[in-house]
Amino acid sequence: MKKLFYLKKRGFTLIELLAVIVILAIILLIVMPIVLNVINDARKSAFEASARGLARTAENECYNFMASGEGLYERIYTFENGIQTVEPIEEELLKFSGKAPNEGYIL
Repeated sequence: MKKLFYLKKRGFTLIELLAVIVILAIILLIVMPIVLNVINDARKSAFEASARGLARTAENECYNFMASGEGLYERIYTFENGIQTVEPIEEELLKFSGKAPNEGYIL
């Protein structure tokens, strides 16, 4: 009686590995635009939140100044290259959380 020896399969074939790689690539192509859209939406909402916080801080400073009874005059907060300045110069800078804008001004 002959004994049959079967080789145990100890790994994956090249075709099986290539099939898995192709399937993963297809999944990546489907999912990647969705992930990028989520990241862009998060950046936009973070920018909007920073802008709202900056505007709210400027409004509060204006209300505090008017409530102090020192008179009413215009302050100009200017942002150039992310650096904040204020006119008249002796006034304090705005204290706010979030990222400062690169360019612009607040009256």
